[in-house]
Amino acid sequence: MHTCNGVPESPWLIAGKLKPGTVLADVCSVKEKTMKAMMEAYDGPVAGTHPLFGPVIPEGFEPRVAVAEGRDADAAAQVASLFESCGFSSFMTTAEEHDRAMAAIQGLNYITTAAYLGMASRLPQADKFVTPSFERRLDAARKMLTQDSALFADISEANPYLQETARNFMSYLSLAAGGDFDLLTSLAQWWWRDDDLREGCIRKTD
Repeated sequence: MHTCNGVPESPWLIAGKLKPGTVLADVCSVKEKTMKAMMEAYDGPVAGTHPLFGPVIPEGFEPRVAVAEGRDADAAAQVASLFESCGFSSFMTTAEEHDRAMAAIQGLNYITTAAYLGMASRLPQADKFVTPSFERRLDAARKMLTQDSALFADISEANPYLQETARNFMSYLSLAAGGDFDLLTSLAQWWWRDDDLREGCIRKTD
C-alpha cells in the first residue's frame, strides 16, 4: 500500500517489488492523478482509497474510507473489506467524484478560510473585536493554518478541480454581495436536512 498526501512520488519503486496479483492501493487525498500514476507503473490490480479522518478520530465522528475502483473491481472490494475489518466504514466512489467533492470539502475549506482570516487580519485592531463565534472559527482553523498549511497547500494544488470549484464559489459570494442572504442561508441549511426530518417524525409520534 503506497501512502502519500497529494500525488504519489514513486509508485514505480514499489510496483517492481510486488508479487503478481497483489493489490496496489494508496492512502491519498487526491485520486485522479494518484491512480493514473499507479496504473502506469503497475499492470496488476489497483484501487484508490482516502480515509476521511486523521490520526486522532474525534469522539462521535464515524471514520469513513472512500474507495475508488482503479483496475479490477474485486481489488476495490478487497480493500474496502480490509478497512471494514479494521472497524472503519467504507463506500465506493470514482476518482472524479472523489476529487470534485474534496475540492470543496478539503481544498475550498482551506483556501477560503485562509483568505477570510487573512482579510480580517488587515482590519485596524481586529483582535479587539473578536466574538465567541469568531473565536470558535479561529480555534477550528488553528491547526490547519499553523501546523498543516504546507500539507493542505500541496493537496489543494494537486486537485484538478480546485480552480473550477473556486470559480463556482465566487458565484455564491456574489449572492452575498447582492444582499441575497435568505437564499444563501437556505442553501447552507442542506447540511442539517436530516435534523428537520427527525423533528418531523418526532412531532408525528407525539
